[in-house]
Parts: sequence; C-alpha cells; structure tokens
Amino acid sequence: MIKIINLNPELPGKKSTYKVFINSDLICEFKHDRADGLGKCLITAGKAVDRTRWTNMYKTLEAIGKGDEE
Repeated sequence: MIKIINLNPELPGKKSTYKVFINSDLICEFKHDRADGLGKCLITAGKAVDRTRWTNMYKTLEAIGKGDEE
C-alpha cells in the first residue's frame, strides 16, 4: 500500500510537508503547495521517491568503494 500523508494543516500560501510510505516503511518527505492540486502532488511525490532511491543507491556504492580502499 502506498500512502502520502500531509503533516501540516492547510496554510494558505505555504507549502505543506508530506511523507510517502510504502506499507509501513517511510520512503521520503517532500514539500507541496496544496493549491497546486492533486496531480502535481503525485508528480512531486514520485520525483521525491526517485530522488531518495538514487541517493540511497549512490550512498551504497560510495560505501562499497570505500571498503575497497582498506
């Protein structure tokens, strides 16, 4: 199950913080202005998930590379 949870009450003119969960695992957080609508929220969530995935992959590869130096 994918859940996108808004952590802030609606604040006009301000971006809310959202968290994306897959099942019970927190995947990432992102900011979104509710006035931009659901479609943009879903696109922003997808980009945040991708960015987190690539960042985690980079960190893993970096850690593996540092292990080779020893």
